[in-house]
Amino acid sequence: MNYRHLYRSQKWKVLSYDFLKRNPKCTFCGAKSQVTDHITPHKGNVMMFFDVNNLQPLCKRCHDSDKARIELGQVPGKDFVINNKPDDDGMPQSDTHPWNKRG
Repeated sequence: MNYRHLYRSQKWKVLSYDFLKRNPKCTFCGAKSQVTDHITPHKGNVMMFFDVNNLQPLCKRCHDSDKARIELGQVPGKDFVINNKPDDDGMPQSDTHPWNKRG
């Protein structure tokens, strides 16, 4: 696990900043994105680390809770809806998201 230096590189800082600017909403909940997350863990693979197609925007809460649980093979929180990308207004699109459930 000697790849922490990648997160401190100027290349990552610029990539992450630009990515979050272009993707302002958390993929999981639609809140303001704060973390550039690797969809598939890179495990030090530099090509995967800088691959924009392997990135997703997450808020800190989703990154530190739901995504962490997924990577550990656990069940995410009760309100988690996989692939719940927000629409242009930032609202979750999934019919199963708690915000979209009726009744």
